[in-house]
Amino acid sequence: MDIDLSKEKSETLGVEYGKMIREEGDLIQNEYLGTFRWKQGIKFPVLLPPNSNFYKELTLSTEKWTTFISNRVTFELEPFFLDAMSFPLTVISGLNTIFEKQSSFLKEKILNIVIIGASARAEERIALETNYFDEIYFYIKERSENNDIIVNIFFSGDEITSTNTYTSKNSKNLIYNFIPGNTGDYLKKYALDFSKTNVIFAGLNTGFGAGYKKLTISWIVDLCKILKFNFVTIFSYTNDYEDKVGELGIFEKLLDAKFLHKKEENEFKAMTTYKSEEKENQWSCANYGLYIIQGSNNKNIINDIMKMDKKLLEEKVLKTLTDVGIEIK
Repeated sequence: MDIDLSKEKSETLGVEYGKMIREEGDLIQNEYLGTFRWKQGIKFPVLLPPNSNFYKELTLSTEKWTTFISNRVTFELEPFFLDAMSFPLTVISGLNTIFEKQSSFLKEKILNIVIIGASARAEERIALETNYFDEIYFYIKERSENNDIIVNIFFSGDEITSTNTYTSKNSKNLIYNFIPGNTGDYLKKYALDFSKTNVIFAGLNTGFGAGYKKLTISWIVDLCKILKFNFVTIFSYTNDYEDKVGELGIFEKLLDAKFLHKKEENEFKAMTTYKSEEKENQWSCANYGLYIIQGSNNKNIINDIMKMDKKLLEEKVLKTLTDVGIEIK
């Protein structure tokens, strides 16, 4: 399939394609409207490992989908491949910026990448049915100062179906770990095993800024813990009129987070675009943009929020969202 990846053409095709591949039926427990999901009948093509030095020579901050495809894709291209590849490549795009700012990560013998808020129908399915997340290992290995670096990729989230661990077929130094539960539970169990230079967190399309009260409140204390531990964390969002506005509002106005980077439009955003049938000019696209945080400018704020009465916390969080123009759902 020949896909025109120009901005205008890709967005038009993305809307039409979203109608074709969306899994029909009711949302499952703990799932929200924005949860990315493909029909079960879709079969993802195998991506061959990159040639040596591919990621060492590729300048991810300026390259687009077309460059990646021309170098790596040897099969008939389908939009759902771009959707699935968007997840690991978005993480890689964030890593590229982090490594430029903090090269100490590249000196480690073991590097842990933790995907928080992972979805069973998105990140978990990609990891179990494809080899696309292996790209994170290939990228890190090319950049690392240690030829034998071990990369652990953790998928943590309430939707993860079961605890599981396996080693990639492409390298014994890449281990996948699936851990059900929320981010707070994960941090309680594993945070002390990590240092500031051997772990990077990533939350992809988390949706906590979109105004869903239950979802947002469930994230706040966990976000505080990530900031308190001073872990570098990549976040992606699905649109610039709601998710981005709400998320940045939470981090800037409520938590006073330190930002390492903001990217208005991610070059590796997904192809599929969902357009609202009720509200004009409202749409969503997985991994549309991203930003990176580390720590807070005011630790007292973080401590106070973590100790706050549940009702008072809810009022404070919802006021933050409404102040930046987000409708509470």
